[in-house]
Amino acid sequence: MYICAIKFIIKKFKKMEDNTMDFKFFPWENGEKPYWVNPENGIEWYIDKDATEWCTRESNFKKLNAVVFIVCINNKDKISPLERVLIDVKTNAFLASETSLEAMCVKIDMLRLAISS
Repeated sequence: MYICAIKFIIKKFKKMEDNTMDFKFFPWENGEKPYWVNPENGIEWYIDKDATEWCTRESNFKKLNAVVFIVCINNKDKISPLERVLIDVKTNAFLASETSLEAMCVKIDMLRLAISS
């Protein structure tokens, strides 16, 4: 499991001119705009591309037709992630919630195993 998480981290490295590494793990660090902003409380929803790809990666399990969002609060331009939420694409039903990428990938694998048996 940890090898997969390391693969995600390695994809996020960007080599700078002075040979240092610039870590950009979240969508807003790469200049992406939120998928949706709740007008009542300002909670921002970003698509977590890495975890969403985990739903459909090649394995012995059936693919999970779902999307993962990172739910964040924006306090004066400081964005703080609250949790990751797994949503079914067809029904918009809530499937799972976790705070870390690794825990969400484990949850996705458990759901894929459940629908495969």
